[in-house]
Amino acid sequence: MRNVVALVVLLGLVALPALAGEGNVPQATLASLGLGDLKPMSDAEGMQVRGQSSSHAFVRITSLVFGQLLTPDTKNFLVNSSVSEVDANAETTASGETLTLSFGHGHGMDFSLEVTYPDTTTFMGYVFGHAGGGGHVSAFAP
Repeated sequence: MRNVVALVVLLGLVALPALAGEGNVPQATLASLGLGDLKPMSDAEGMQVRGQSSSHAFVRITSLVFGQLLTPDTKNFLVNSSVSEVDANAETTASGETLTLSFGHGHGMDFSLEVTYPDTTTFMGYVFGHAGGGGHVSAFAP
């Protein structure tokens, strides 16, 4: 029986806002939140601005360059890496506007390893690398 009563109370609390009419927040509540200057609008007024439009475009490009040099005797090595990220962001709330965002980047690295052994032989190595990318996005605000 207790479960039935709890269910009825829960359903009543869920349905209460729907039965309250326009669903306006009382002015006293707005004032207590520091929003006393706000004036409620009707659903009809809200429908004229609700969902008008906004659009958001975002491009993110990340690239990695990695290199490793190792002498033939595998006793000497050099490891290097480079990571690059670039972001582009645009947004609008203007109706009928199209945002087009194009972005690209590239980055590179190079390094070398030179080892002279006790017998005066020399190992020389060189690594270079380049990475990059591009992105394009369009968003339309109806």
